[in-house]
Formats: sequence, C-alpha cells, structure tokens
Amino acid sequence: MRAWHSELDMRLAVHGDDFTVLGSGCSLDKFREYVNTCTQVKFKARIGGAGKEATRILNRVVQDTKEGLEYEADQRHAEIVIRDMGLKADSKGVGTPGLPDLAVLAMQVPAGCDETKYRAMAARVNYLSQDRPDIQYAVKEVCRKMSQPDKEDWAKIKMLARYLKEYPRMVQKLEALDMPKDLEVWVDTDFAGCRRTRKSTSGGMVMLGSHLLKSWSTTQDAVALSSGEAEFYGIVEGATQGIGMRSLLADMGLQVGIKVMTDSSAAVGTVHRRGAGRVRHLEVRDMWVQDKIAKGEFSVHKVKGKEDVADILSKYMDEASLGMTLQWIVLARRRGRHDLNPGI
Repeated sequence: MRAWHSELDMRLAVHGDDFTVLGSGCSLDKFREYVNTCTQVKFKARIGGAGKEATRILNRVVQDTKEGLEYEADQRHAEIVIRDMGLKADSKGVGTPGLPDLAVLAMQVPAGCDETKYRAMAARVNYLSQDRPDIQYAVKEVCRKMSQPDKEDWAKIKMLARYLKEYPRMVQKLEALDMPKDLEVWVDTDFAGCRRTRKSTSGGMVMLGSHLLKSWSTTQDAVALSSGEAEFYGIVEGATQGIGMRSLLADMGLQVGIKVMTDSSAAVGTVHRRGAGRVRHLEVRDMWVQDKIAKGEFSVHKVKGKEDVADILSKYMDEASLGMTLQWIVLARRRGRHDLNPGI
C-alpha cells in the first residue's frame, strides 16, 4: 500500500506491518506525534538530516551520503547460496553470472546434489534478484527448471554462485535530481534464445532519471516467428510495466509520462500502425498497445543497439559489457560486507 499526504508533502509505503515514510523533518515529526496518540508503534530510525547515517529496511541497508542515498540488497541470501553450493573461502569467483548453454555444460557439477536443495537455492536467488538486475536473466534461466533440474541447470546455478562470491554486494545510488517529466522504459528481446523451446526472452527496466525503479527478465509465452515480432511482445510488456509504475507514482502525487525505448526498427513500425498488417498471427490481446500510442498515452522511441541498457536482462553478457551497463544505471558491485548487513 502507498499513500501521499498533499498538505505535508509526505509519502508512505506499507509492507505488512512495516512502513516507510518520506518527507521533511517537520512533516515526519508531525506524523510521529499523531501516530503515537493513536497506537503503540516502534519507530526504528530516521535517515538523513538529524537522523542516523544508515539503517536496515526489510533487511536492505539504506545509507545516507553527501550525494544522496545508497540502497543495498540483502547480502545474506548471496552468502547462503555460496555456502550451500560448497564454495570455500579460497574458491575462485567469476565476473559474469552465466555463460551460453554450450559453454556452461563443461563446468564440473557437484556430486550428491538433490532437487530439493536446488529448488531452495533457486527460490533464494529469485528473491535476491529483485534488487540485483545483474543476475536477473541468469536467475530466470535457473528457475525455469526448478521441478526437474539436470546437470546443465546445476552448472548454471554453480556459475551464479561463483559470481555472487566475486560480487556479494550490489548498491544502488539514489542521487538528488530534478523531477523528470517521463518514465523511460527500456526494453530488449533475445529472439528464439532458448535452444530447447525456441522461445524468446523479454527484459526491461523502468527508469526515473538515473534511478532504476524496476527491472524484469521473462520468457515469452508465445513462440515468435521473427525478431520483430519478439521485440513487439517486449514492447507490450514494457508498456504494461510502465503504466503500472505510472499509477503507483500517481498514488504518491507524482505525474509523469511514459517513453518506451527499444532498439528494434521493425517493432517500432508495428506499434505505430493499426492492425497486424502482414504479421497476421500476432496475438490479438497484445494489439491494445497500438491504440494507446495513437491516443498519445505513451510513446515508443528507437535507440541504437549498443545504447539499450536492457541487454543485460535478455541474454548473458561478458564482464566488461555488464559492468558498463551497471555503471550507466548507477549500480555498483562491491566486495566485503556492510556492518549492518544481517548474518546468515
């Protein structure tokens, strides 16, 4: 749940019995005073101003800095996966969370591994990936075979564990900025990337200025017959995510437009016309995006392939390309551990 108090210019988000409030010092004081008159509440910490420099929110570390805030994923889950995969202190890490299937098959798979253990680790990295877009594609591939993992799947999760050993921490930097007019939704698709089903993968990021609000990596339901069709489905998914995020921001008193960014000229052409054209087998349920664009509810723009930051969410990337993309979206991989990170 989220809410916005227009008079105090204060925003609140609720998760279960935990809530986080954003506002000026004066507004927060009034909020605390009012709540204390209504019920008994334990206030954990205030970040910024006269408050603490760092605290944990849902086991994520939030650090106040001169440039803004730093938001850090819960490192404990990475450490548990590293431990459960049997990686020792002197085990070598790797610089990428995954490799193409044919390359990963050559890795040695640990003996005596059972399906229950695989599912437990897959579920854990799936939770961790909410705050780590660098592993989302690799995690998506690991989770596809949770019911019956084979040697290839064990090799994939071992590769992912070695990457987490090399980079156990992921920090998002949230620097102060002027309120942007639009959300930028970056989308990319790997056409027929699954060699077993020939289904494509859609990846995307919702950006508000330099702030990453949400990212995803999903296997498409339909089997696309061309790269343009696959990219079209990726745009539909991106538009859906953008509309949902715009509604969330509106609940908090923020009004923004939506710009969808893609590197596919064919998909841009498809969404800007009416009807399926020659691509008559397109899913009818996905054609609503053309009507929304015609009405000006959001726009779609073509970008160069090398500039599409959603690449890391649709395929395995080499270490250099992955690092450059993370730098662009102001995410930093770090070693060691923060003092406030919970232990395993």
